[in-house]
Amino acid sequence: MKVMWPLALSPARTCLRERRITANGLAKAALGCWSRRDTAWRVVLHLGLWVAVAGMLGCGESDSATSTANRTRAVTQSFEMDKDIYVGVVWNSSQGNFFHGALLAAEDIEAEGGVQGRNLRLQFFDELPYVTSRSMQLSQSQGRYRNAVQLTGTALAREVISDKRIAAVLGHSTAEFTLPAMLVYQANNMLFFSAGNSGAQHALTSHPLHIQLKPKVDLMVDALTEALKRRNWKSVFVIYEATRQNEHALELLRSRFPEAGITMTGAGGLTGKVTQSDRSSRRFASVLHQLRDGNSSVIVMLTSPDFGGQLVRDLRTLGVLQQIVGFSSLDDDKYVGIAGDAGLGTLVTTSYQSDTYLAKRFEDAFRKRFPGVEADEEAAIGYDSVRLYADALSYSGRVNPQSVATTLNYKLPLWHGLLGSYRIEDGQVISLKYGLRKLQRDEEGKMRYVIVPKDPA
Repeated sequence: MKVMWPLALSPARTCLRERRITANGLAKAALGCWSRRDTAWRVVLHLGLWVAVAGMLGCGESDSATSTANRTRAVTQSFEMDKDIYVGVVWNSSQGNFFHGALLAAEDIEAEGGVQGRNLRLQFFDELPYVTSRSMQLSQSQGRYRNAVQLTGTALAREVISDKRIAAVLGHSTAEFTLPAMLVYQANNMLFFSAGNSGAQHALTSHPLHIQLKPKVDLMVDALTEALKRRNWKSVFVIYEATRQNEHALELLRSRFPEAGITMTGAGGLTGKVTQSDRSSRRFASVLHQLRDGNSSVIVMLTSPDFGGQLVRDLRTLGVLQQIVGFSSLDDDKYVGIAGDAGLGTLVTTSYQSDTYLAKRFEDAFRKRFPGVEADEEAAIGYDSVRLYADALSYSGRVNPQSVATTLNYKLPLWHGLLGSYRIEDGQVISLKYGLRKLQRDEEGKMRYVIVPKDPA
């Protein structure tokens, strides 16, 4: 089916404004154009990163106070003149269907009459070109990865703020980009809904204009640990992609498992394709050897969906048959498509309450709007992010970032969305919980994730 961008939803790049795109290729078309709880040393590391990025912002890169004031004034005047409200939506188009969910929410809001008569114009920005940029790859090969992600995250955020009409930013799925981007938004007085990350380092940089929507990774680790304990799975091997967020989750698992009577038989960190280099191949061979020893009943995978899908296929082909359990990153079309039958039975932690009436109505509408695209957790988060912001605007009656943030933290009643009931305190959603979903075939033979009852069969 061919669709046109709705008038209320102009994309980030001019070349998309008149282009016809397929619904299934929404995000790709946008791309084509435009604890152990924190120890003292980790706190110091996080604060050091903050200082480093803040230093980059202070070296003539951030907008002046006058420019920031002009932005706020222009956004406020536009709202008072009943003009449409511009929102930046930032995500990695290769990771779930966040863009689709956000788009559907904006269309639903428009059909309902808008925000006090005003429509939301979503401006889409894709992280993927930044993640795969030549400068990022070169810096990583030279051992300068952390510095590269700080600079790249800052560059992405500055592209977003270059559109002076944008009143708020939703998203950011690449964990390493979120912190430097957050500091850019703060320096430019922009409300930021961090919808894709749950790392503790973001809580350390608490700011009145930062709202962290996703529950902390601690809760995800607790849910996974409890699921293993209930099923009497006592020996676990962890395979993880070497990112800061995954390394933090691994530390938490190491601290939680002994309390639950679970033994971590080993952990293997992999980067890129396991056959990409001799070093990666040796690491994979070591992991494979440990898994074949038979000392582990479960494999916990902390990976991206595409890497995880390929890894599961390789493991099954090589005779590794242990149960696969992962975080919500595996609740993704790419994982399902790449893993195929090898992924059947995968369990994932999720905050998406897909068995509720709201979720079933959302999934029906989603499938009609985007045929062939699955309503995954990222789509649900995208939908909730836009609807929550719109309701906060309506409740506040103002678009001023401070007013909307105050409404979210102190005035908005308990808000019910696809991920559950939202209650926000000090910029953190404190009421959402994690459950489990299992990958299986439905009555029509299609592979999809379904909610697992708390007490396993």
